[in-house]
Amino acid sequence: MEHNYNFVGIANVAHYAVYDKSFPKKPTTFMSNKFLSLGKMSSGSKADIVIGSRGQGRKQIRDYNERSNIPLNLVKDILEQVI
Repeated sequence: MEHNYNFVGIANVAHYAVYDKSFPKKPTTFMSNKFLSLGKMSSGSKADIVIGSRGQGRKQIRDYNERSNIPLNLVKDILEQVI
């Protein structure tokens, strides 16, 4: 972000599956000027849902719109910490 927008911030990582079991583990970084204590899964844990074709017995998400969604509880957590 700093290179493109001259924004020096804090990288806050969250895993979607922590907030909603119908989402994959999918780590996502939210840049902010404030540290956010967001939910993360341990490195060895697996979510019930996966993106792509290697489900290994777990439900798979292939639809672009479905995998682009953000869990509502994650949005709520961010807003509660910021406001």
